[in-house]
Amino acid sequence: MKTVADLKKYLEKNKFSPEEVSLKVNISNMTLRRLLQKAPQTMIPKKYSLQLERLKFPDMSNVQNIEEYLNQTGEKIDGKKIDQVRIELDTKLKTAPVDQSFKDKIKMLGKVAFTSHNRKAQVIAIGALLYFINPFDLIPDYLPFGYVDDLGVVTIAIAAIIKMKQGKGEIKLTSNAC
Repeated sequence: MKTVADLKKYLEKNKFSPEEVSLKVNISNMTLRRLLQKAPQTMIPKKYSLQLERLKFPDMSNVQNIEEYLNQTGEKIDGKKIDQVRIELDTKLKTAPVDQSFKDKIKMLGKVAFTSHNRKAQVIAIGALLYFINPFDLIPDYLPFGYVDDLGVVTIAIAAIIKMKQGKGEIKLTSNAC
């Protein structure tokens, strides 16, 4: 979000208050309210604009948000898309400067994404894999610590899948594997 108008559109579209947005990003609700009082064409300061960009990404803990995000962006997961994701995932795993335990987590998510019969687990896994594949995420991958955010998303996704499977009495992923 670059302008106050963009922020207002986001709030109206999602029916959020400044307080609700404040909880999602590291900006006080009073700062958001002050921004909203400015003219619509006013540019949002870069330090706030970068934090507000986080709102574009789905909340990994909410499956419904991930499904809505994939639908809004046209990311339909069909056979061709899955094959494309597999190819991009293999390429990224070969070139990414990450340790073996991180690669094992990615492979575990790949197994869930491509073979699971649990739709919610698949959506979470695919969302995390798409985030990992995308080089333009919260912390760009080309920076020295560019994979820290990817690790966080992958870890949250695995934890959500484990929690979901434990709740159903079926534990195919274990926290030790993570």
